Amino acid sequence: MPILGFGLENIGYTLMVVFGVGLLIFVHELGHFLAAKWAGVRVEAFSMGFGPPLFQKKKGDTVYQLSLLPIGGYVKMAGENPGEGNEDDPGNLQKASIPWRFLIFSGGVLMNLLFALVAFPIVFNHGVAFNAPVLGSVAPGSPAWEAGLEKGDRILEINGSPVHSFQKVFTEVALSNEKGLLFLVKKKDGREIQVRIQAAFMEESGLQQIGIGPATAEDIHLDLTNPDGPAARAGLKGEDVLVSLNGKPFGVEAWEEFIAEVGRNPRDWITGKKKLRLVVRRNNELKTISIQGQKKVLEDQKKVGIQVPKARIGGVRGKAREWKGLEVGNVLIEARIGQKRIPILEEEDLKKALLFPIKEGACTLVVRRTSKKSKVMGNAPIEEVQVPDHYRGPEGAKLFFQDFALGFDTLSLRVIPLPHRPAYEAGLRRGDRILRINGKPIPEWESLIQIVTASNGKPLRFRWLPLSSGEATPIPREAMITPQPLVTVDFGFHPKASPLRETYKVKGLLPALSAGVASSVDTIRNLYATLKGIFAARVSSKNLGGIIMISVTTYETAKRGWTHFLFFLAILSLNLAFINILPIPVLDGGHLLFLTIEAIKGSPVSERVLSYSQMIGVVFILGLLLFVTFNDIMRLFH
Repeated sequence: MPILGFGLENIGYTLMVVFGVGLLIFVHELGHFLAAKWAGVRVEAFSMGFGPPLFQKKKGDTVYQLSLLPIGGYVKMAGENPGEGNEDDPGNLQKASIPWRFLIFSGGVLMNLLFALVAFPIVFNHGVAFNAPVLGSVAPGSPAWEAGLEKGDRILEINGSPVHSFQKVFTEVALSNEKGLLFLVKKKDGREIQVRIQAAFMEESGLQQIGIGPATAEDIHLDLTNPDGPAARAGLKGEDVLVSLNGKPFGVEAWEEFIAEVGRNPRDWITGKKKLRLVVRRNNELKTISIQGQKKVLEDQKKVGIQVPKARIGGVRGKAREWKGLEVGNVLIEARIGQKRIPILEEEDLKKALLFPIKEGACTLVVRRTSKKSKVMGNAPIEEVQVPDHYRGPEGAKLFFQDFALGFDTLSLRVIPLPHRPAYEAGLRRGDRILRINGKPIPEWESLIQIVTASNGKPLRFRWLPLSSGEATPIPREAMITPQPLVTVDFGFHPKASPLRETYKVKGLLPALSAGVASSVDTIRNLYATLKGIFAARVSSKNLGGIIMISVTTYETAKRGWTHFLFFLAILSLNLAFINILPIPVLDGGHLLFLTIEAIKGSPVSERVLSYSQMIGVVFILGLLLFVTFNDIMRLFH
């Protein structure tokens, strides 16, 4: 019976998708139809979809039909193509004046705008839940971090425009220009501050970002990934709320730190030497449960078992900018206090050096002066930098890590071998530097990864330089290292964090109408900025989506209730209006362009020009359709 219910529920959502997309197409074509009727132009066909008709009915002069391919629709008018039909026919489109034809070709766009202007106020008057514009994470070294934003901060305004959802923050950032954005932020202590932030383009996403993530709801549930896995055997249930992890309050950051710890030495967690201790809340009762992980081998991921150091300056903020000792991009090699030398490969190494009492001597950092843009170490100069006293001791170390962010050192090719993994077994030790693989010099970390991945498990000859002890010049070593399948630990569950959501509701008809107009203007402005951003290379074209992603997104939105569904349809309607108004032949905007030319020169463009331009337009639209469909399929696979 549950299976039947699940199936019926999915069918219902699917029908909502078909209805919603069909409604927007109908509204658009209805605009052309009504404008043509008003102008006295004879409409020969009103079709929902393209291709062979599945259903037809003629009423008056018009054939109403439902066609096979539900990827659009059209209105066929008498004399739509030059030279077609009787030129003396009063119902011929070409007999209509330029203003009437302008109205006819813009009728679909106007109806799509009208749909949004009606839908938005309905949604806002009823209330719709959005992801709250509250920061759940701020990436160290990111533009947001450098501006002083912190977890828990609330975004109130961007460039003077009120913000009600995290999606608006994301969109504004993605479409921002070189001037940056002015944020009004409410801090956790209640203070309101203004900061201007310049977004950075991220190759991975193809978008501009500032390094923030949305806040999550207070309760984090667990999702059992295996009904017979360690978590289920230990007694955990899907409705349990995660309270603490190994004595620490449970949160996304605590979970990420735990996973990193497990990855450094999975054997301890597999053998039971270490166990995961969870406190969960079930039916308002707290339960403590211990879980021993089980071995999981990823045969398709063959690794040698080395980690990249985290010893490169990734960000500088606050008063630290005034001290020129360390700059973004510099690589920290070691710290020296008196006769002591501490190689810096992780945050803990640097913290250890900063915690040495000042009376034991100055703390000097050995730094390679690579820059933020450096892709390889090259001949970057080595310098010694004395750490100011205000960055030393417990409070000083805390201040240092508030002012400086450490990022991954992918340039020095120093490594952190993981215990019991191939590199460690071959003799590589912490701080050793990779020189060559199979005789080929390795310039940076990405090259190392590519060679290991391409080997597909075949032995590789590594040549490396051991970490210097300071007493003698180290001698390079060599060994054959065979990449092995990655061994991970499966605990049988994942945390399932839901975003923090808040309902945005506007009381009264006029405020709701005002909010609707504002949302419509915002959406159109964002569409324009997206198009502009693609041409300016601030937005990657891989973010364009087609009918598949429209269907998937519409389906997911339908599952969240009718207000979200109607809100999304309003945005989709404005998208449809914006795309159709573009001056591309075969689109409404193309027709309007030719009408404008006709009005200026006093005669229509030639049939030859019109024919060739429409052929180009068709090829462009088909090419774009194939491109966005490819993007959609790639998204589904990833």
